[in-house]
Amino acid sequence: GKTTLLRSLFLSDDSIYSPQYSVSFTTAALVVAESKKTSHRSDVRTVSLVLLDGVDEVGSAGLDTVMDHVAKVRSRGVRVRMTCRTDFYFRHIAMRENWTGLFGEVVELQDWTRADAEMFAERYADQAGDPSLYQRAIELLDRIPSQSPLWRNPLQLTLLLYLLHSRVNISQEELSYPYALYGVVYRHWQHRERHRGTGQVSATAVESAHVAVAKALDATRGDAPPRLRDVIASVVGDSLDAVLED
Repeated sequence: GKTTLLRSLFLSDDSIYSPQYSVSFTTAALVVAESKKTSHRSDVRTVSLVLLDGVDEVGSAGLDTVMDHVAKVRSRGVRVRMTCRTDFYFRHIAMRENWTGLFGEVVELQDWTRADAEMFAERYADQAGDPSLYQRAIELLDRIPSQSPLWRNPLQLTLLLYLLHSRVNISQEELSYPYALYGVVYRHWQHRERHRGTGQVSATAVESAHVAVAKALDATRGDAPPRLRDVIASVVGDSLDAVLED
């Protein structure tokens, strides 16, 4: 969500930060990686805006490097827009006056209200052409524990509505734990693909391959993409070709 907003909000055609203003998109992790090289290119004189993504992902250890980079960019008259998780910002950046002074404003993305969720559900039902979906969504929202963030998060609410529209049963336990919802969607997707006859190998083999790929990508955070074929082979063995074809 933050990355999408960073890219779209400041790159729309009617924005003063539209592409004609020479925008540079980079990540905090790349800034840290570049700083460790004996020679690295950091010339931003040709751009007027730097979009810096994932500041919280470098952790507190890499933050000094990132903020030094921001200060240098700003000193050259270049605007900076960055994304960061709220808790990380207040714990590690907001407390430093020399860092907060680098930014003229902070935009905080708030959780949706119940009214927001109901309006979204109504529009979703309308676009899905499913008249009963809205009422079923309201009944589902009433079942969600008040402390749960499920309906306050647009992505998770979308998953809920998708499952409702697909007539998938969602247990009370799955409504109490947000990340359980991803498992419900995943299992539904697997079942649907099997029903279509597209699966040629066992669901267990496919799932083990997916998990291996996810862990490998998460471990490198995109800095050094792993050889995914080797990663999958490490868990499926001789079934590699069949799994890849599947």
